[in-house]
Amino acid sequence: MEKNWSAMLQILEGHSGSVNAVTFSPDGKQLASGSWDHTIRLWDAATGAMLQTLEGHSGYISAVAFSPDGKQLASGSDDETIRLWDAATGAMLQTLEVDTAVSTLSFSNDGSIMTDHGRLDAMPLRNSFVPPSSVPPSHPLSLLQPVPSPSFRPRIFVRDEWIVHGENRMLWLPPDYRPSCSAVHDGVVCMGHRSGRVSIFELEFSSTFSSTTSPPTSYAGTALSIHNG
Repeated sequence: MEKNWSAMLQILEGHSGSVNAVTFSPDGKQLASGSWDHTIRLWDAATGAMLQTLEGHSGYISAVAFSPDGKQLASGSDDETIRLWDAATGAMLQTLEVDTAVSTLSFSNDGSIMTDHGRLDAMPLRNSFVPPSSVPPSHPLSLLQPVPSPSFRPRIFVRDEWIVHGENRMLWLPPDYRPSCSAVHDGVVCMGHRSGRVSIFELEFSSTFSSTTSPPTSYAGTALSIHNG
C-alpha cells in the first residue's frame, strides 16, 4: 500500500432514493448525481453545496454526462427519454424520446451523445435517435455509430470495497460506504450510494513507499480527515 497520503471525506445529502449515476464536469468544479427519486442534483465539488435540483423525468435516473464545455448536462432515464439541461441555471433545454431505457451516456467532442443503444446527432440536437443497426453502411449517418473506446482505467478508481491507486489498495470502504456508482476526477473520488447519499473523497499524496497499512475501520460525521503515514 501507499504511505503518506490523506483523504478528506464529504457526505452530500438530498436524494430520497438510491443514487445510480454520478459524474464530474470537465473542469472538476461541479458534480451531478442521478437517483431513483427521478431527480438530478448538481453540487459544488469543492464545498459540497447543492446548486440545483433538476426535475422532469418520470422514471429513475440511470445515467448523467456533462458536455465537453461543461455548459450542458444530459440525463438518461427509465422513462425512455434523454433530457438536456443548462448546467448553470438548471433549466431544461430539450427532451429526446428514444423509446428505450438508457443506462450509459457520454458526449463526443462534436457534441453528439453516445448511449448504450446508439448515438444522437451532433448539436444542435434533433429529436432523432440513431440505433447502430438501423444505419446502412453506405449512409452518411453510419459515421455516427458507436465505436469501441480503448480500454482505460484511471490511476485512482473504486474496485470492490477499496479505493485503489494504480494497483495498490489505498482505502478500505466499510459496507455503508460501498458505492452503487462512482466517478473520478484527478485525485477526487465521488461515489453514489443506495442510501441516497453521495460521498466525495479528496486524496492527496506527499510521497509513496511500499508499505502495509491496516485499513480504517469506521467513519463518523459528515466530514472526516483520514491520514496514513
